Amino acid sequence: MLALIFALSSIPNVAEPHRYVIPYDKVAHFGEYSVLALVLAGSLRRQAAGRLPLALLIAAAVTFGAAYGASDEFHQRFVPGRDPAVSDWLADVSGSLAGAMVSVALLRAGDFRREDG
Repeated sequence: MLALIFALSSIPNVAEPHRYVIPYDKVAHFGEYSVLALVLAGSLRRQAAGRLPLALLIAAAVTFGAAYGASDEFHQRFVPGRDPAVSDWLADVSGSLAGAMVSVALLRAGDFRREDG
């Protein structure tokens, strides 16, 4: 996922900027980082064999997403036609939070089912 985000950020934007009613780039940022955090939180939970508190999973996934998002925005300074934007970074962080929370909800649902059955 990290390589995909880096590759997409490396594509120069040489076209004229378009004005859309829906800020599709923010939706893309949110989606990319949601998937990143979802996978990261799930992976951390599996590696820790369930011993890691769920709040720490969320914090770790969001912190990583925020840090990678910041590095991605910095990287875009060097790509023709691309500019770093705080609003993009905020979409990254929001997506990371959403993805981590979904991952934790799925993990909790799985734990609940195992205890029940």
